[in-house]
Amino acid sequence: MENETKRNISLTGDIKFTGLRLKEPMETSAGLLGVKEALRHGFKEMGIVRSMRSLLEMNQEDGFRCPSCAWPVPENPSKIAEYCENGAKALADEATREHIGADFFAEHSVEELSRLSDFDLNKLGRIVETDGLKTK
Repeated sequence: MENETKRNISLTGDIKFTGLRLKEPMETSAGLLGVKEALRHGFKEMGIVRSMRSLLEMNQEDGFRCPSCAWPVPENPSKIAEYCENGAKALADEATREHIGADFFAEHSVEELSRLSDFDLNKLGRIVETDGLKTK
């Protein structure tokens, strides 16, 4: 392989910890605050209608399973909200309205993207086409 070029690919991406906030743990589990945060995240990523429709179908008999866990099917399932806050947030992330396509990959190399954190890569959106993916 005489024409092999050395590339600067990061195996870990950006691993700096930024914006870390530490506070005392709450006295109770998520409750209403968890519901509020799950809905806020869902509305931001998917919009109100898609969020509500999807959340009503998640972990239901005729719906779909939570994308973040293997939630067990209870003997007497709830007719609504049979999931946790993290499940609602995972759904919003997976079903976000943000998308990237060939034009994005025409502008950004794999080398450049390898330097981003997982969080930053996730926020770019879902890949809808990769025809423009630059390999060099």
